[in-house]
Amino acid sequence: MWDRRILKLNARMALGNGRYRTALLATLLAGVIGGVFPYLYNYAFQRQYPTWYYSYSTNYTGAFNWQNGPALPIGVHSLFTGQENCVTLYAAFAFLSLLSSVFLAIPLQIGLAHFYIRNHSGQGRVKDVFAAFRPGYARRLGALLTTNILIALWSLLLVVPGIIKALEYSQVPYLLAENPQLTGQQARQISSRLTNGSKGKILILQLSFLGWYLLAALAAQIPFNIVNLMVFARSGFNMSASIPGQMMLGLLSAVTAYFVDPYMEATLCELYLFLRDRSFYYRIVMPQELGFSPENPPYAGYGPYPGTWTVPNGPGVPPTAPPSTPPGNTGGR
Repeated sequence: MWDRRILKLNARMALGNGRYRTALLATLLAGVIGGVFPYLYNYAFQRQYPTWYYSYSTNYTGAFNWQNGPALPIGVHSLFTGQENCVTLYAAFAFLSLLSSVFLAIPLQIGLAHFYIRNHSGQGRVKDVFAAFRPGYARRLGALLTTNILIALWSLLLVVPGIIKALEYSQVPYLLAENPQLTGQQARQISSRLTNGSKGKILILQLSFLGWYLLAALAAQIPFNIVNLMVFARSGFNMSASIPGQMMLGLLSAVTAYFVDPYMEATLCELYLFLRDRSFYYRIVMPQELGFSPENPPYAGYGPYPGTWTVPNGPGVPPTAPPSTPPGNTGGR
């Protein structure tokens, strides 16, 4: 079996020697491109817009009121000219958010997996985030989209089945990153084999980062809320005066969370590499199923590999084991 402490150690080593900055930039780039429209949609049309916003904007005075000009929703001030445009823009941003979530965010998720696989051996470049937009884009997009839809459908039954399926299919983005020729069904089947018997430990591994994200959120919210409360109080507790601050708080919270993302993403990538290579070792999955051969070996991994394959393992000692024992990552790297 594998130890999450060793995986985290391996992730920290993979992010060493200045590679954390590259990983942070790649993660931020993917998040901004894939999340800009959902972010604007969320913060521009919150609080039962438009009824709630315009009902209080006519009853209070402050920074945003009808005397100073049209009361504009937060987040997209330059796109609004008045209340009559709200329904149209709401629908437009909902549509753009949906398109962005499908045609940008999903390929970028695969591209980010591609980046962290290469980063394991020091080969990661920011441009790797766009790897899924190369030939094979439609196949990979369809494979991960159908996987997400299946997880959502399982979640409609009960929360627990949805979580189990999400864990079972958690390796699909990495599989698609390494082999764009895989169909969604093939990637899900292989992911099920990789995670068989490990889903509970994968959930614990993911939850182990919760404390880091809470610290990141507090780092953004505590100082900003103090400033926002002071502005709110000086305005005579005018509700509209605090609304722009909520948008900035959401943005600042997202930025601080992104400082944790490279650590978590690198750790989950280390898990994938270990599960993949362990499956090769036990012949649960054959390398040929992922399109690998001596002429086309993986970018990185823990090994051992068949024949005379040469694979860059990255810094340190890979957590391999002799044939008489399971190839678990029982040692440091």
